[in-house]
Amino acid sequence: MKSKSRLLWMKWHAYLACFFLPLMLLYTVTGTLYMLDFHGSNSNEISIPLKKVNSWPTKEAEALEFTRQHLPSEYGEISGRYFSFSEGHSWYSFKREILLLPQKQAIEIHQHGWWKQLIMIHKGHAHIGFWVLGIALGLSLLFSLISGVVLAYSNPRYRTMANRYMAFGAALTLILFFVPL
Repeated sequence: MKSKSRLLWMKWHAYLACFFLPLMLLYTVTGTLYMLDFHGSNSNEISIPLKKVNSWPTKEAEALEFTRQHLPSEYGEISGRYFSFSEGHSWYSFKREILLLPQKQAIEIHQHGWWKQLIMIHKGHAHIGFWVLGIALGLSLLFSLISGVVLAYSNPRYRTMANRYMAFGAALTLILFFVPL
């Protein structure tokens, strides 16, 4: 490979690394701690009791309409993704979660603490900008790995070791995939 081409690969490799390093640190730290069962907590939990309810909704659309009717306006609109579970219904987003809980006969609002908000970014439940940046980060990592291979193969002295490391990485990935727990 000509030195101008190699320099171009190295520049793009370096610039993308500098741009995505802060986001990569966020994903690395939150992902590692999440795997170690640090999930974050809520900074505030508000319970709104619902007395004398004759019939509790079971389907998403009914639950959403029911919750909208009973949620005081000062708590804002219900937004986010929907999740149903045995105890009720949940609408969750980056900053908060709204739960309709028939067993407790209540609506609960959980405002996420800063650590839980970081976890929500990691899990893809934040602003669309984080989602787009996350995909761009993944593509950047792919480019970074490919550019590393291109640079390794551009120098004949590194090709043999590059092949060995690539084979070792592929073999270890396959072994770990097929090893039973």
